[in-house]
Amino acid sequence: MIRMLTMGGEELQLAGDSLSLEINNPYFEEESIPGTTSLPFGFSWTRDNLRGLGFPHRSKASGGPAPLPVQLFIDGPLWQLGALKYIDCDEAKKQLSYNFAADAGALREQIKGVLISDLDLGEVPFLRTNTGPDYALLPVRNPEFYGDKNKDFKGILNYYGPAGYPIGSSVQHAFAPQPYLVSVLRKVMQHFGWTVVGEFLDEPEIQTLAIYSDRAHEDSDGLVPATVILARHVPTITVAALLLALQGLFTLGYQFDTQRRVLRIRRLGRELARTDYQERSGQLLRSVPNRTNGWVLVQSPDDNDDLDDVLDTSWQKLRLGAGGEEITVEAGTLHMVVEEDPLVAGREWLVPAISAKGASEAYGLGSESKTGLRLLFNRGMQQDSRAGQYPLGSSGNVSYGGTQAGQLTLLWDGAEGLHEQFGKAWYAFRSRAMETEYEMPFNLADLRSLDPGRLEMVDAHLRLWKQISLTIDVQRKLGRATILYHEVR
Repeated sequence: MIRMLTMGGEELQLAGDSLSLEINNPYFEEESIPGTTSLPFGFSWTRDNLRGLGFPHRSKASGGPAPLPVQLFIDGPLWQLGALKYIDCDEAKKQLSYNFAADAGALREQIKGVLISDLDLGEVPFLRTNTGPDYALLPVRNPEFYGDKNKDFKGILNYYGPAGYPIGSSVQHAFAPQPYLVSVLRKVMQHFGWTVVGEFLDEPEIQTLAIYSDRAHEDSDGLVPATVILARHVPTITVAALLLALQGLFTLGYQFDTQRRVLRIRRLGRELARTDYQERSGQLLRSVPNRTNGWVLVQSPDDNDDLDDVLDTSWQKLRLGAGGEEITVEAGTLHMVVEEDPLVAGREWLVPAISAKGASEAYGLGSESKTGLRLLFNRGMQQDSRAGQYPLGSSGNVSYGGTQAGQLTLLWDGAEGLHEQFGKAWYAFRSRAMETEYEMPFNLADLRSLDPGRLEMVDAHLRLWKQISLTIDVQRKLGRATILYHEVR
């Protein structure tokens, strides 16, 4: 039994007698943000419907009317807040055709095409410190930052010498604040009215992740502004690209609560180890053996780094098994190099490095970022070759002298790498899981308690659901569903 209301409380009358929904588990998708969607359905051509839908047959907007927020009630209570996406209108036949999207599907429509660099991420004082809450100031080697526009530049962004950060402006160096990832993610989602939660975000090392900025913090006269507009120091990527990049890099699962507008981020490997599960029984429809043929994991934030042509790039890829499927993550980090400080002879240090033009209004290089999402750990103050200290930004977990400076790395491989620490259990599961499909009893309580990470015990095996297909009748209560599972153990 279903009812659909606009946010203003106007009830919409379906033209048919049922609504078919497909609920996709967001944990299984690497290239999009899936959610709950319906098969195309129609609305009756009535004055009330036309008014509630905003008279779509009169719309002059490119691509048709904007998605319309609605409430979907099933068997009485509100089940989901979602959006109606316009498909087409045949005025001669008096037919209106729509899709319904909820969960991530509704958010997907909300964030479609929106760049994180276009959002208000805040404006904060510029302080010559690496300990502030909003951004880091980690030295980065990039002698090509200004190209031939500033030949006096010594090649280090956020230079930190024996006396600390330079005071005042100079053609020899430039600042480029690096916003903290967790803070940026929270502010991006807050723009759309969402809160982000999850243990992943609370991990101390994850909170030290900073976003490499390729935009100089200087005005058109070359002076250092008193405040930092944080959105100017993030890459020109969409909100969806940011979410997908983090999902792929750290093997994360997203759980969307549209009623509370909460995005919960979970580690997929830990989800498989959960001990809470639900007992289910039903009719087995089909069973398919595992046909995966391995993966190749690739970090590819952009193609603008000329160092990729001269330095080892093997850390950007990892082959799992036969490597049959490539998963490209549009995120990554920077090379790490040991070199002499260009301003202090005899002083060596370990610094992240890139060779790519940056953005600078002072030198006619524009104001738009040219880099993708590149992350660095802020490892705090570490020693150089002279036992002096400087703030180390790193893709790894050791200092110049080889001492431990953290636990995790941003490389795929290694005991502390992304695969071992985040992805191993998930990809092992995907490589062995048998796919099964069942038809089984399914009611409103089942629908309301859906959890993408909760395992289900079916025929003596724990399984993780991948897709749920169900048809809800306008008059009768929800009774059955078809569920596609992957066997965990």
